[in-house]
Amino acid sequence: STDPRHSFPIRYLALSETVAMRIAVITAAGQGTRVGHLLPKQFIKVGGSTVAEYSIKKFLEIGYDRVIVALPAKGFATYRDMLTDDPRVDYIPGGLTANESRYIGVSHAAGYIRGENAFAVVAVHDGVRPLFSPVIAIKCTRMCENDTNRAAVVPYIETVETIRRPDGLYIRPVYEREVLWRLQTPMVFDLSRLNEAYERVVRNGTFEDYLTASDVYEAMYHDTRFVESTARNFKITTADDLSMALTLLTN
Repeated sequence: STDPRHSFPIRYLALSETVAMRIAVITAAGQGTRVGHLLPKQFIKVGGSTVAEYSIKKFLEIGYDRVIVALPAKGFATYRDMLTDDPRVDYIPGGLTANESRYIGVSHAAGYIRGENAFAVVAVHDGVRPLFSPVIAIKCTRMCENDTNRAAVVPYIETVETIRRPDGLYIRPVYEREVLWRLQTPMVFDLSRLNEAYERVVRNGTFEDYLTASDVYEAMYHDTRFVESTARNFKITTADDLSMALTLLTN
């Protein structure tokens, strides 16, 4: 069955006695120049909402307590005014790179947790993936919350392309596609663990060596679980991606 207020089956995250809080961190601070639009792609309106708002609303609808959105520092107030004014959403200035924005967002999220033993989960998500499945997000969240080790949970899809690289005059295979996964978001973590991992790589001066939140997490912990996702959860990068998202979000 479906609720007319929602575009997906009713499957919410239940209240939990063991989880203090569920927080989503959405990175939306990039410039998105490859789309060729005057606005960064996350602020383009598609079907009545901006691209970023689709993700914000999904997290709130499935039961997350708070959503933190990292916006471009330059023009921050203008971009903030383009998005929902729901009181459960915090807007903060992001960094120069996506991973810097994640670090800033995770640090902000950690400020909500009181007590050393409080267990909270954080879903780290790319604001230009508006088509992620709420059901898969719920599954990732539940797996993290119920795992004995509170392992990180990362969605993925299999790679269908053959990956190669230029090498002089020849093209040599690098990897067979069967051994490669394409990671997606939202990635779900124990908030205190991910925050500690970020703080550690910053202290060590190795922050720039890592591209994603899962990279940072695995520099300190080695218990990551994976959930198969769908190709529908693609990242809007080009004008063709934006056109495809427009079609899917308005139908």
